[in-house]
Amino acid sequence: MIVPDPASQAAEASAPSNQSARSIADGEAPMGVATTRSMERVAAALGALEGAETRFERADDVAHGGVLCALAALLTFGLLRHAQSHFSAPRGFYPMESIFLLLAYLALGRVPSLEQLRYHSPGEWNPGEFIPKTLTHPNGEKSTLQLAERGTRLTNGLWVREIRALSETGHQTAILSTDYRSELARSAATMFDRWNQENFFKYMREHYGLYRLVEHGIRPVASLCSPLRGCLSAGCLAALGS
Repeated sequence: MIVPDPASQAAEASAPSNQSARSIADGEAPMGVATTRSMERVAAALGALEGAETRFERADDVAHGGVLCALAALLTFGLLRHAQSHFSAPRGFYPMESIFLLLAYLALGRVPSLEQLRYHSPGEWNPGEFIPKTLTHPNGEKSTLQLAERGTRLTNGLWVREIRALSETGHQTAILSTDYRSELARSAATMFDRWNQENFFKYMREHYGLYRLVEHGIRPVASLCSPLRGCLSAGCLAALGS
């Protein structure tokens, strides 16, 4: 069942939420990032809820929010007309209508698959959780990053360590690790430095066909400098010496 949010009905003139306020609220959700309406989620987990109401709230700063304007057209053309009569889903927090709406908005938002939703964050962590940490890299260099960490349970039930870095622009980059013992700065330095290696191999695959080489090895090659450049370099060195 799709209903307007009762709070917005009671206070129609209230100010809409902005992106920063929603990110803080999502970060403070007691059951994990963006898991608001916790009592309904608990009821669904216990089998006491058929499905939570789909609510629409007043909000500013919504990326690609224009697709929401298509809701009336989607309903008019029968998006949910046969949802209950031809489809069924187990009892849970998300009702059948929300699944159909999600798939429709994925298509309108040009999101190619459900898998791609993982790259569209539902909410960021509270910036107040991040603290400056000094990272020591394998080459001995040091840098400072704003870091925070939490425990996160994957869909297979495995608990992992989620570490996030906060950039100067407010962007949050997350990594997952099963190293539960290492100090926060050490884990972050190891994982982020590994990304540098992955980016290097990605570049080599795309531009130099690294994985298409018939063999792997190292051997000396003749100089690739042109003779003309060599003569010019020698002339420059001679002029500087004189």
